Amino acid sequence: MSAVNGCGTSSARSLTVRKLLPGSLGSITVVQTALCPDRVFTYTFAAMPSNATSIQWVIPNGATLVSGQGTTSITVSYPSTAINDYIRATAVNNCGTSATRSLSVKLPVCTPPAFAGTLKTSIKPEVLLYPNPAVSNSNLLIKSVSAEEIHCRVFDLQGRLMLRFTAQAGKAISFGTELKAGAYMIEVTQGNFRSQHKLIRL
Repeated sequence: MSAVNGCGTSSARSLTVRKLLPGSLGSITVVQTALCPDRVFTYTFAAMPSNATSIQWVIPNGATLVSGQGTTSITVSYPSTAINDYIRATAVNNCGTSATRSLSVKLPVCTPPAFAGTLKTSIKPEVLLYPNPAVSNSNLLIKSVSAEEIHCRVFDLQGRLMLRFTAQAGKAISFGTELKAGAYMIEVTQGNFRSQHKLIRL
C-alpha cells in the first residue's frame, strides 16, 4: 500500500495477513451411561479450543448420534453388534479446521444374559442420563414395561432437594438449566424399583 499525491508516491507499507485457525483439541473423556444391548456412551472435551466456533464429530458406522453435534460433548448409542472403528473430532471456524482428534472404539458383540434356575419374567427399568457431564440441558430416559408412574428427584451432595418431576416410560425429559455447576444425585423410582445416578454439570 502506498500514499499518492500530485508530486509523487510514498514508500510502500505492507501488512502480513494470516488465517486464525482453531486451536488443537485436547483429550476425549469417555463415560458409559448404559450397558448392553443398548449401549450408550458420552464423549467430552474439557473446553472448546481457542478460536473455534464448533466441533464437528464423526461417529463409527452403525452408531447413532443421540445429541451434541457441534458442541464439546456428544452422546452416542451403539447396537448390540461388534464395533471396531473410530470417534473423530475436528475444531472448526470460518477460516478452517484444526487437526483431527481420533479415539479408537472397540466393542464386542452383546451376549444374552445367562440365567441360572428359573427364568424371571420381571424386567427392571433401564435409566439413561445424557449428556453426562452436561453443560446445558440433561436428558432422562427411562425404559420400562411397567405402566406405573415414574417419580424423579434431584439432590445436591448435601442431600438438599433441588428438583422434583415425573416422567413417562420411553419418553425423554429435558431438565437441568436451573442447576448450577456441580455434582448432583438423580433418584428415579417406579413402584418398588429405585435407582440413583450421579450427574455432573460443568
